[in-house]
Amino acid sequence: MEGIPAFWISGAFILKVLAGIFFWYIYTYYYTVRSEADIYKFFDDGKILYSALREHPGDFVRIMIGLDSDPHFYQQYFSRMQVWSPRFENSFNFENRNMVRLSALLRIFSAGFYQVQNVWMNLFSFSGLVALYRSFGSYTREKSKLLFAGIFLCPSVLFWGSAVIKESFILFALGFSIYFLHQLISKENRDSVLKAVIFLLFLAAFKAALALFVAAGFTAWYLSLRIRIWFSAVNFVLVFALLFTAAVMSARLGYYAVFKTLAVKQENLLNIAKGGVYLKDDHKLIYIDYTLKDQILVPGRDSLFGLRKGSSYYYIELPRRSDTVFVSNSTDTSLYPVFSRALPVRQSIQITRLDSNPASFIKAAPKAFFNALLRPFPWEAKNLISLLMSLQNLTLTLLFIPAIWYSKKSIFNTPAFWFCLFTMGAFYLLFGWITPVLGALMRYKTSVFPLLMIVLILLYEGPFLRDNKRDNKSDR
Repeated sequence: MEGIPAFWISGAFILKVLAGIFFWYIYTYYYTVRSEADIYKFFDDGKILYSALREHPGDFVRIMIGLDSDPHFYQQYFSRMQVWSPRFENSFNFENRNMVRLSALLRIFSAGFYQVQNVWMNLFSFSGLVALYRSFGSYTREKSKLLFAGIFLCPSVLFWGSAVIKESFILFALGFSIYFLHQLISKENRDSVLKAVIFLLFLAAFKAALALFVAAGFTAWYLSLRIRIWFSAVNFVLVFALLFTAAVMSARLGYYAVFKTLAVKQENLLNIAKGGVYLKDDHKLIYIDYTLKDQILVPGRDSLFGLRKGSSYYYIELPRRSDTVFVSNSTDTSLYPVFSRALPVRQSIQITRLDSNPASFIKAAPKAFFNALLRPFPWEAKNLISLLMSLQNLTLTLLFIPAIWYSKKSIFNTPAFWFCLFTMGAFYLLFGWITPVLGALMRYKTSVFPLLMIVLILLYEGPFLRDNKRDNKSDR
């Protein structure tokens, strides 16, 4: 890594591992409910899957490659897992399942020790950040140390990007996807095609929408290198507008209801934010609003509960796990065991309700992007983590003022700048649309936060850099 002292690189990796240990400490000794901590959800589910490798290797192989639709797999493995069969089904659940698969694979090398998996996940995320640095280093030669600090040392990336959760592996796949795609379009290195496709597939396996945005961004980047009759920004506007139009057309033609899927995802997250009681048997998983549990649930024999006649609730069918169904006037007389009770989340925010109409997404877009970019505010912070994230948001907002003031006009015709801005912006908009939970909002931005920092660093051409250039020339 040109311009970066070796001890900075080793120090950054050690800092990430320590951040991962700090993350583990918080979700072990401060938030003590193991079933509510994502680090343990994936880790414990991975243990169940890994047990198949020792006891039934054929089952393990079939689960790893996705040939696991037989009821046997649900009864033997999935019914005991937390995130493989989530409370509400949606089309994004394959991302959680791939994380369970990864956790099971890492157990082969970690012998079941959490901290060994912590080191492995940090190797993944750190190498992805190195790939990001190398991708954009040529655009920031006089700002190499700023670029290093922006990519590796921001609180959100250090905290959420150093744990045994999806974000760590997403940073790995994102970094190498961008690196090999950049090699492909900037140096026309055809050897990078297969590598770029492989890492894009890795990224799609853990965050499909982000992989789509990266591919769209590089399409616009490629067009910018070939079409020079207008500014680079025009290509990015056209490509991302075409992506939105394609989503509208696919829904209208009945191929894939993108907006309905996102609206259902938002509804599920809103229900999770409210907390609730979950009843489960072999055929149904039923959700009861936490504030209405005493009105709806009727105690039965053997710690089972029934549903009061005429009550309203949500359910999904098991083991097929169909779309969420709303019942407005219950006639169900069955008794169910309690699967879990969840209090409302500690911090949630108001978001605009979406429906399957694309117009509702356009209307909600400004508020969604604002929430994703700037929340939490300092006065919303109720713990150390949210305080650090709010201070990070405030600092970043203030830094953009001199960055824009001192920027050069040439940067606004640089495809690298627009790629980072549009890819980051599209992903911020996506999770801003559907996420009412403040903790999730802080976490989701981790995946593309380095791109936001690269935007900031590409913009800034201030006095400090002029002094730094003089020093570099005098050294030579």
